[in-house]
Amino acid sequence: MQKWHIRLFGALEVESPSGVVTSFSGTKAGGVLAYLALNLDKPVKRETLAALF
Repeated sequence: MQKWHIRLFGALEVESPSGVVTSFSGTKAGGVLAYLALNLDKPVKRETLAALF
């Protein structure tokens, strides 16, 4: 499996295995992505995400 790289400091950026970089600047989608990336070891309920974002 190929690795994705997520940069959480500064502007949130996601780099795919092919090298494409996507930036998230202050968006809810970026916040959700960062939260899920930091909580990979446990499932996150939809209700939790809705309350946070």
